[in-house]
Amino acid sequence: MADSITESRHYTISTKEVLDNLKLLNSQEVDKLDLSKLSIREFPTSLLSFSFISTLNLHGNSIYYVPKGIVYLQMLTDLDISYNMLDKLPHEFSNLKSLKTVNISNNPFGGFPNCLLGLDQLEHLNISSCRIDEVPKSFSNLKELMWLNISQNPLGKHIPLAVCKLPALNTLVIDMAGLQSFSGIKNHLVIEHIYASSSIALHIMHDDNTFPSLPEDVCNLGQLKSLKLNRVNMHQLPNEIQNLILLTQLSLCDNKLEILPKQLFSLTNLVDLNLSQNKITFIPKAISVLKKLEVLDFSSQKGNGLEEIPEEICSLKHLSKLSIRGNKISQLPGYLHHLKSLSQLLCLQCIPMIFPPQFIVEKGKEVIFSFFCKIVKLKEPNVCRWFC
Repeated sequence: MADSITESRHYTISTKEVLDNLKLLNSQEVDKLDLSKLSIREFPTSLLSFSFISTLNLHGNSIYYVPKGIVYLQMLTDLDISYNMLDKLPHEFSNLKSLKTVNISNNPFGGFPNCLLGLDQLEHLNISSCRIDEVPKSFSNLKELMWLNISQNPLGKHIPLAVCKLPALNTLVIDMAGLQSFSGIKNHLVIEHIYASSSIALHIMHDDNTFPSLPEDVCNLGQLKSLKLNRVNMHQLPNEIQNLILLTQLSLCDNKLEILPKQLFSLTNLVDLNLSQNKITFIPKAISVLKKLEVLDFSSQKGNGLEEIPEEICSLKHLSKLSIRGNKISQLPGYLHHLKSLSQLLCLQCIPMIFPPQFIVEKGKEVIFSFFCKIVKLKEPNVCRWFC
């Protein structure tokens, strides 16, 4: 085992080696330890002597309790004990004052672990899928908390007020389903990122099994920088989306969108736009106003959607990744070679490509653009019109 020591002192060891080698690792002053997915049932007490450890990963085991002695790990800054069998944490856990990142998601706690309230240096917390139905008011005292995942918990119809009052929070991962209002965020919090996911409750809440549009309160979050609403059966975007002028990332993957409202093109700060897996059949010419776009995804796995790419896309001088695969585009326009910043072009279609030939398309962007250059040199008028 000593022969496997690396400069980073970061180890992944097998189930058989866990207890046999922990003492040896401790003698090497290991500061990062990965014991994930090893079918461990009990918290290894020999870990408690690892006074130098800063990162501990126990994800995906069957651990059912954490000993009080965990308090001895005073240099611990990053702990992942997600996907275990924990129903509580010891009170002493609150004395781990160096902790900045904690992931206890997917454990059957059945209530909020109050020991978390003592972690005043906490910046990143994942408590998703922990059967938490209430967040205590004092949760808002976590002054350094910037990233929070509270999804897949039975928290009711409103985001807890204590969450909305977190002073440093800029990223919130929540369930869209079941929520009736985002007014708490609007009134108390300058939030920058919302990641919303679908759940079974979504289908219970709406008789037609759809989530037709964004809640109005979301469109009033003028400071929002990143919004992900994937797989929520959304049929349309409200005109008010134009209020989200600071958005740099918008992901609406795997919905039912057919038309993009012109107001979407008011979001001129967008850098990353994901509209994949929808029912969009054309790219509006107004795409040209999104000058900052670096990533654009119109891909599809359902064999329907786009049949052509507008020339206006060539105005996106910063575009580095374009994905249009899985559509019905039979001819790839040569004017794409004007996209000088493009490094990734994903364009395999659900139908054979006529131009360039399919075997060229299969080889990727570099070969495609090289093919375009050769065609231009031939100066064939019926072909060169695609390259203007």
